[in-house]
Amino acid sequence: MFQQFIRWSFFKSISVMIIGSLLAMIPAQSGFAQVVAPMPAPGEMAPVTAAFAPARMVGMRMDLKNPFNFYFVMNKGEQALDVDIKQSEYGKLIKYFLASLTTPNNDMWVNLSPYESTRI
Repeated sequence: MFQQFIRWSFFKSISVMIIGSLLAMIPAQSGFAQVVAPMPAPGEMAPVTAAFAPARMVGMRMDLKNPFNFYFVMNKGEQALDVDIKQSEYGKLIKYFLASLTTPNNDMWVNLSPYESTRI
């Protein structure tokens, strides 16, 4: 009986502390819920964001004496990149290009038609 009273009072005191801490947080957070992001009025078009030009491959040159030696012409985009980041980004673009060359055409088919759900 005494152990039940101790257990009950322990849980009751924990519950009171949790409720008290939650109630104490209400005045501190009440102002944050009313902040609204600047959005256009309903029915009004959202403004267009600024364009971004990433790094991209714009050309390729082949060596006539060694046909497996390629020179890729890259456009740096609008951001000036560090040497390490530039090599990493250009390497990814070159790998994507070479992967697209080696993928068979019949594996590059995508069907997005909702009327042909069996051919997706």
